[in-house]
Amino acid sequence: MGSVKTKKRLPDSYQVLVYHSHDITREPVRFRLSKNWLITGIVVVLLLFAGAGASLILFTPLVGLAPGAVDSGTYQRDVIDNARRMDSLSKAIAVRSDYFARFQNLMKTDSLDTTTRAVPKQDGLVAEGAPVVEQADEALSPIGFGLEEASSYAEEDLSALTDSYASQAIPLSLGGLILSAPVKGIITRGVQPGVSHFGLDIAVKSGTPVSAMASGKVVFVDWTLKTGYTVVVQHVSGFVSVYKHLSSVMVQHGSAITTGEFIALSGNTGEYTTGPHLHVELWHNGNYLNPLDYLSRF
Repeated sequence: MGSVKTKKRLPDSYQVLVYHSHDITREPVRFRLSKNWLITGIVVVLLLFAGAGASLILFTPLVGLAPGAVDSGTYQRDVIDNARRMDSLSKAIAVRSDYFARFQNLMKTDSLDTTTRAVPKQDGLVAEGAPVVEQADEALSPIGFGLEEASSYAEEDLSALTDSYASQAIPLSLGGLILSAPVKGIITRGVQPGVSHFGLDIAVKSGTPVSAMASGKVVFVDWTLKTGYTVVVQHVSGFVSVYKHLSSVMVQHGSAITTGEFIALSGNTGEYTTGPHLHVELWHNGNYLNPLDYLSRF
């Protein structure tokens, strides 16, 4: 008959010997453990180690070393800081929205003082009944093109203006408003309403002082994405002058300024800039004006 293989069974108990390390000749200590007690002991030891590790991580500073772990104090501080930032941003947006709303209203007809009626003339813009400042002798005029010639170039061929130079203008009366050139430089582009270019571009070095064309009150000072630092000044009789692409400003919203006072430094800021220059506009009663028509020398 063939032999029958029997399945080996695990012992029901184990004997544990503990030897004395300092005296191996001594009889070892003997322990007898059943299989169930041995398994139970191993599980208990593992649970103790797991509990000790979890306690170290959860209740000691070691929690900060865990990947992605954030302690409650840091979390609360972050929440408070974010709330403060959101509040500050909301206030900043509200202020900017108010500025832009004022600027938009400023360009509307019903927001301007139109009590003085302005009449364009060959020698400037003169309000009916307003005293006219006499033009100085030609011999004392700065070197440059005359108003009639410059205006003709501006209408017929704007590119011809690249050879003209902006110099200090002889003041003219604009309904009690005395107008002078904001900078000395080269006119590179004139008024082109067809492409929404409602002012003059005067090429100057960045950092050139920009002066107010007339006395008045600053009604808008801010940074815009398209035109960089921008200053808007409202003058008497509803006239408004605008200065764009500035590198820095020297006035604040609400400042009272006088003719020729430095209000900013020219620059090359904003998406619409094509190089260091000053863009200047003149408005009245919601309509754009060509500054060349109201300056005797440019």
